[in-house]
Amino acid sequence: PPERFTVADAVRHYLDDYTARGGKARREVEITLAAHVLPRLGNRQVASLTPAVIRAWHRDLALAPARLRGGARRVVAADDTEGRRARRSTANNVLTLLKAVLVNSLPIATPISRPITTSLGAQDWAYPRSA
Repeated sequence: PPERFTVADAVRHYLDDYTARGGKARREVEITLAAHVLPRLGNRQVASLTPAVIRAWHRDLALAPARLRGGARRVVAADDTEGRRARRSTANNVLTLLKAVLVNSLPIATPISRPITTSLGAQDWAYPRSA
């Protein structure tokens, strides 16, 4: 049911659709979503996502230490402007992927009530609150 449709469900739906459309980088997309989206947002219902929730997740992702192969993390020094720029760039790329996942899930998830403008960019969408 749409009221129980989680971000993890949306990710599964997106990956199936991505493959059906001929996407060539499914493994990389899966790794990115598993590393950056699913741990924090996977169990959340899509209908419960708000711009504030996504902004907080995006900010925390940009501030998180860089991931290295094997799951290790590299701490970015306070004076490492290139490291901070790279983390912000990664966070923005992952945000773009999350938006694609959510847009792809719209026909299945709770209907959109109204567009809203946020600091994330042009428009994000407000979902009706579940009772």
